[in-house]
Amino acid sequence: MTTDLHSNIADLILDTIFIVDVHGNIRYISPSCENLLGYSQQALLGTPMIDLVLPEDRATTWNEAMRIMSGQPRVGFENRYVHKDGSIVDVMWSARWSPEHQVRIGVARNVTESRRQLRTQQAMFAISNAAHQITDLSKLYQEVQRISASMIPASAFAIAFADDSGRFTFQYQLDFGGDSSCLGDDEAREVCTQVVEERRTVYRVPAPADYSWLAAPLSRAGKIIGVIVVRSHPGILLGPQESDFMTYVAAQLSDAVDRIRLHAELLAAATTDELTGLPNRRLFLDRAETACRAARRHQHRFALLYLDIDDFKSINDTFGHAAGDAMLKEIGDRLVMCVREEDTVARLGGDEFVVLLPLLQSKDAPAAVGEKIRNAIAMPFKLPNGTSIIRQTGIGAAVFPDDGMDITSLKNAADKRLYDVKRRRLVGHDST
Repeated sequence: MTTDLHSNIADLILDTIFIVDVHGNIRYISPSCENLLGYSQQALLGTPMIDLVLPEDRATTWNEAMRIMSGQPRVGFENRYVHKDGSIVDVMWSARWSPEHQVRIGVARNVTESRRQLRTQQAMFAISNAAHQITDLSKLYQEVQRISASMIPASAFAIAFADDSGRFTFQYQLDFGGDSSCLGDDEAREVCTQVVEERRTVYRVPAPADYSWLAAPLSRAGKIIGVIVVRSHPGILLGPQESDFMTYVAAQLSDAVDRIRLHAELLAAATTDELTGLPNRRLFLDRAETACRAARRHQHRFALLYLDIDDFKSINDTFGHAAGDAMLKEIGDRLVMCVREEDTVARLGGDEFVVLLPLLQSKDAPAAVGEKIRNAIAMPFKLPNGTSIIRQTGIGAAVFPDDGMDITSLKNAADKRLYDVKRRRLVGHDST
């Protein structure tokens, strides 16, 4: 009678009562389990409870179960389960260990709607905050993925951008299954292409697969420039809530990418010589000051090499400014080939260039680099009209701390040496 009474009471409770043995298998579960997870009582009896938990939540759930089995009752623990239809169910449960019967006894409640609303608000705020504050694209992509994971349980996440021909480049991708090639396969690219063609968020379940794709467009000035795409875990099908959230994320990310790229373009315009693509005077001075501070701190030497091209004005006068511009570009390319990656070649204006060697390996390094530069510039230049010409360069070098303790002093010393070199060359020419 007592057992029947208890059973009848359990059958009437809207929350789900469960009993799990020491091995984690379900020994009893009340009929309301069907409303909670979509499975009947009979289907769940003997099933490992952990198998019903969302993969991302299994580690914390298992740790919590171990604490309960050690004799610590738990009230109000929350985790996520996978419904029979593939949807995600938020559950709050309380449980305690029965040492007499060697089982966990607990009660579970469906809190999906309230938790989803709260989680959505928190995630949307976090996405907006990241989009407005982070200025590095790679860090932004990582943060967007991290936040999105709280809303969209994904086995793979990627951000892809399309070129003018429609080919996609995955600039950020993360596959939790360890298969790094899956995001570049035909299926992923088909989803991305569909997003671009239909200009909307796309949800796809490939038959007969038990997972789903969700992808939303990234746009700039009304043009689709890329796609943010996720693939669900096997057995989990994403729904309208995830689709709405993905659309919001894509809109925020689109604005952020646009802003960061525009900032980078403006910064490049402010610090790069438009003709040669080399650092300009502003960026050179910034790097030179950095090198000077490092040299003082670590007590090492660095050098500046100022140079210009002999009789460059005659190139413009004789062959036109287009020829002069072509020659300046070639000079910039040759100078870059003469130095290390950590060195800086900058154009100051006209035919004036400067080389910054931030860390000298030897006292002879400036002279050795100067000789490489002279030899490189002395090679014939072929102008756009086919004419070959030869020019030489004058170089003035200054070394920290021998020639000055600050950039102004070093610049003056290098300028004076460049002037002296050109004067001696002119005197030598006049004496012949």
